[in-house]
Amino acid sequence: MGGRCSLTGCVKLTFTVFNALFWLLGCALIGMGVWLHINKGPYVDVLAPGFNWLSATALILTTGILCVLIGFMGCYGILIENRCMLITYFLFVLFVFALEVIAALIGVCYQDELKILMKDELQYGIRAVYPIPGVDDPSGLRATWDGMQSALQCCGVTNYTDWFTCNGWKKQNWVPDTCCLDISKNCGKSKDPNKWQSKGCLEEILYVMQQQYYVLGVVAIVFAVIQIMCMVASLVLYSHLKKQLKRVTRRK
Repeated sequence: MGGRCSLTGCVKLTFTVFNALFWLLGCALIGMGVWLHINKGPYVDVLAPGFNWLSATALILTTGILCVLIGFMGCYGILIENRCMLITYFLFVLFVFALEVIAALIGVCYQDELKILMKDELQYGIRAVYPIPGVDDPSGLRATWDGMQSALQCCGVTNYTDWFTCNGWKKQNWVPDTCCLDISKNCGKSKDPNKWQSKGCLEEILYVMQQQYYVLGVVAIVFAVIQIMCMVASLVLYSHLKKQLKRVTRRK
């Protein structure tokens, strides 16, 4: 009997620790989401406005809020030893875990489709949204493209010809000055394409993203392990409370 109590105590302690980690992770994700919203990532503004609301910022904030709520539910459930709350907690964690698996599978199976979607959104931003020279740029689209092209040493989405259909200079085969190999004023209006960067920015953006995949993968695995341990612990505690209730009922 003492061994069982000791085992139950260990499970409770493990469950509490993992829930605390789950809750802290949620707080960290919320903080990261708020920071990204205030200080937008360097390439967020180049996407079309209709795409931004589904950006990583919104997903991170949503995930963080869910983690905080679920973590609180788990800690409160074990504190008051409520079976209903524990099983609800298990279902919520399982739901989030399933969403993560589905998102991972979509990312792996539809890489080409996602790449095409990103390409279309970037080209739409150039073709329909890019501001006319001399006009204010409240969205920061011009500054974002300039910073990205300078940093990545690229031009356009697939190549410099993407700028030939730009909203800022319709029917002119110009590019932003930041496309030039040697940047100078009005160098983007040159008639010699050899003076411009030949590679597009899409491939460079994807390359930068791929460099972060390993870190993202490790974080995802650690997060998945925490979720699985929390689900197992919640089921063990639920079973223990159920057996405990049966023993009390029999004694009565």
